[in-house]
Formats: sequence, C-alpha cells, structure tokens
Amino acid sequence: PAHNIEMVAHLPKGLKFVGANNQGQYDAASHAVYWSLEQLGAKDKGAVELTTLPLEAGQQKIRVESKADMGLATAGEHVVEVEGLAALFFEVADAADPIEVGGETIYEVRVINQGSKTSTNVRLAAALPPAMKPLEAGGASTGVIQGQTVVFEPLARLAPKADALFRIRVQGLERGNQRVRVQLASDEIPSGVTKEESTRVYSDDE
Repeated sequence: PAHNIEMVAHLPKGLKFVGANNQGQYDAASHAVYWSLEQLGAKDKGAVELTTLPLEAGQQKIRVESKADMGLATAGEHVVEVEGLAALFFEVADAADPIEVGGETIYEVRVINQGSKTSTNVRLAAALPPAMKPLEAGGASTGVIQGQTVVFEPLARLAPKADALFRIRVQGLERGNQRVRVQLASDEIPSGVTKEESTRVYSDDE
C-alpha cells in the first residue's frame, strides 16, 4: 500500500477554482489544489473531484502530481477543451430626431461581439416604412437598397470584443412617428434578432 499520499493539481490561468472533495485545499498564490491522503491499498484506486469554472476558451491543461512514502511518485496532465461563445449585441440610434418633412437623418447600427468566440456570417438588414426614403447605406460592409429594404453584405467574421458600424441615410417624406425595423442574424443566431427605432417627422403647419 501507499502511505502519506500528497497530491497537487496545478490549474491554468484559464480555469477558476470552485471546489474540491476529500478536504482538498486551494492555494491562491500557487493557483493549485492540495490533497493529503493517509493510505491507499496496493490494488485500490483513489479518486478526487475538482470543480472549476472556465474563464478562457481553448485547451486548458491541469498538471497533476502525486507522491507517497518509499519514493513513490507520478505526474500527468489532464486537458480540458473549453469552447467559446459568440454573443452578438446591437444598438440602433438616429443622428437627428425629430426631422422636418423633406429632411434627412442617419440611422447608425453598431454590432458588438461580446462573447469569447468569433461570430461568423454576420448579416444585417433594415425595413423602412413607406414614409421614409432610403438614400444611402454603407459602413462595415456595402449596403444595397431594394425598395424599402436595405440589405448589407454579410461580414464573414466578427472577432470577440470587436464591433462593426453600419449607416443608413434616409429622408422623411410624410409627417408622423416613423419606425425602422433592423434585423441582425449570424450562423449562431440564424433566426435573427429584431430592434426598432422611431423618428418623428414634422411639418411647419403642425
């Protein structure tokens, strides 16, 4: 049997310690977990449990070392594959509001990848009401005007923490509260997410 078994698990910076069984003690200075086991039979198998929280995507290597009386020692690595997550967020704002009939404003749409994984095939489109005339569209990719709809060329990739700005210049044709509907989609959110932004169009005789 093995006596006075000392075991340590060295954690990578991409994993945060949460808990351990068998009275495992975490040392923040070394970012490692230590166990002390009195005895293990010759053919017995011992096991400890370690719970961590992933902080970074990619391969996270936990280095495990153990030693016991009589010079017994062993070491090894356990690799945890942590997958990232793309999390797209977007906001829509109009540069001028209200505007007069015949006046112009620009809708700015900022798309942000708040996740830890690159988002792919990012697509943006906007639907304008009949009382709003689309004049020009551009920014992070080319915008194509199709009647009352503006469709932007897809972005192949949007890196983590990166953002992309799109602009749509419009003209108000009739007075009233005019609403533009903007839809964002990607490979991660194929069904898309929609937001609305309203602009008040007025005339001098109101």
